[in-house]
Amino acid sequence: MSYKGEHVYSPEQYAKTVELWQELLECHRVSLSEERTGYAYPVQAGDLTADVIHALVLSDGAETDDDYAITVTLVDYSDYGGTERDAANVRYLTETPGVQTSTNGRHGYGSAWVQLGELPTNGDDIDTGIEWLASLVQSAQSIDAGEVDESTLEEHERELQEAAWEAWLESDTRSELVDWFGCDDLDDFGYTHDEIRDLYYSFEGNEWTCDSATSATNRQHENTIEHVAKTILTAWRKPFVDSAQTELSIIV
Repeated sequence: MSYKGEHVYSPEQYAKTVELWQELLECHRVSLSEERTGYAYPVQAGDLTADVIHALVLSDGAETDDDYAITVTLVDYSDYGGTERDAANVRYLTETPGVQTSTNGRHGYGSAWVQLGELPTNGDDIDTGIEWLASLVQSAQSIDAGEVDESTLEEHERELQEAAWEAWLESDTRSELVDWFGCDDLDDFGYTHDEIRDLYYSFEGNEWTCDSATSATNRQHENTIEHVAKTILTAWRKPFVDSAQTELSIIV
């Protein structure tokens, strides 16, 4: 028997667990780092010996007398690296047993990671933990293959589009509308900030694209501005008619 914390592996369970970790480390997208005195140092998967993997499996991922704990980053991204698909994959892995995720790091950094050797156990149920680890390996292999959950990707892209408004797009839009109208104050046209936002986002010609994992822009921005401006101008020029008025006033 092999011991892992309070859990006891059969020889077959232990061998399967080691095999799954080795498969995970073969994925091209994963990266490794050793945790030494509070600092992370990069490690190459090819430099890990079988003895290190075995030791960390037995320690449940914790540092041993001879080996540092190793973090396995499954996928990551930032303002300067990665794509919207990487960000969507991090989000998708959030509910995966054993996986830890973060999306609020410096410069937009987000990642999903596990501790090498730490089996995502379900109480004392080792077999369930092995099934979860096998599923995690499949997820990592899918990321390697460029796959992504489409609904998660769409949700992430939609949030980037909406976040653009508060970040910079509203300011740019209002400035360009002021130039378009040649006025000093858009409020003179009677449209609220929210109404202008709705006009912008409801334009059917919008063509959104992700510039990075954390930002999106509208390729048809100029056409959208024209649409918003013309819509506002048409409404502003339309004569006001009181719905309660039944007759036109005629001055004789």
